[in-house]
Amino acid sequence: MPPMKKNIAPIVQEITDAQISRIVSRFSERCHKKCALLPRVIVQDILEHEGHVLSKEMFDVLYRHIERRSEMVIRHVKVDRTKTGEQLITALNCKEFVDIEVLATMPTQGKKEENLYFFPVKQIIQVGDYVKEFESRGLVPDPYAQMKA
Repeated sequence: MPPMKKNIAPIVQEITDAQISRIVSRFSERCHKKCALLPRVIVQDILEHEGHVLSKEMFDVLYRHIERRSEMVIRHVKVDRTKTGEQLITALNCKEFVDIEVLATMPTQGKKEENLYFFPVKQIIQVGDYVKEFESRGLVPDPYAQMKA
């Protein structure tokens, strides 16, 4: 799946407040059903000292379920645009596969943080046709962000 940068209107519609409430409600129901298995003192200690980690882990599980069904996977990356393309390629141990002259033409502009959009290409396509794949999704490549991912 080629990683991509958002260019035009949002491709993925955001989750609604009603959906968030439904997720919370289902988790709450599960906690109530299994409350005898949850010792109050330990639960309180976890909430106070590990609550942020717990909520991240719970969200990550939800996100894995979403990715499994999605035609679009989104990754947020921080991009160091102060480095040259050659420095980035060297850091990836891919230098031997790159034409340095072509690499020098790689665009460097963009944000310090980007969302990358990964999508499946379900058929073999010619290199020249990749532009159509990008455009059909309102995306443009961001080589710097792609290398970060």
